[in-house]
Amino acid sequence: CKKALYAYLQDPQKYVADKERKNDKSKSDEQDKSDEDENNLIGTLRMFLTRISVCLFADLDEFILENYTFPYCFSLMNMCTELLAYSHQQCNEKKFKLHEKAYIVNIFRYKIGELLAPLLTCIWSLNLDSNLTLCSKILPTVYKFMKILNTFIVDLPDCISAETEFINSNFNRIIVKRDANYESAHPVPRGFTEKHIYIP
Repeated sequence: CKKALYAYLQDPQKYVADKERKNDKSKSDEQDKSDEDENNLIGTLRMFLTRISVCLFADLDEFILENYTFPYCFSLMNMCTELLAYSHQQCNEKKFKLHEKAYIVNIFRYKIGELLAPLLTCIWSLNLDSNLTLCSKILPTVYKFMKILNTFIVDLPDCISAETEFINSNFNRIIVKRDANYESAHPVPRGFTEKHIYIP
């Protein structure tokens, strides 16, 4: 994410042109194959880290939360905060247009969004009523990130449109069905039966 962001901020037109050229060009070139392998590896690692972070939040042991889960979360959010702050500064100094700023949001979304979104969801779902110490550790990091994120996207057309729709209650509620009933085969066979349920 940092590599892509710095390359874009240095020369947005060149970055976008190179991106389109790589997408259009056949993958016969050895360098392109190497780049594709690297992107696939990074994508696999992001998926692995996402699942690991969700697993960490599944363990509500205070020692695990304080020494492993939250330090990882805070490190990731602080990194994102620094990158967003740097991006905001560069956009102001170079007077980027709105569509150029919007492209930076896309870089974040596709490079690190799949890591960050589950973390914020897991933090939101934690029951910390009985542990104010952990709450006090979470709030500053999340607030700092949300503040710079809001500053960066406040004037983007998509965000303005989405906020207007929300304020005017012009949004669709998506209800996710979480309950499901499963029955064993009838009549029940003799002996031991083993079933595996996979929940994505």
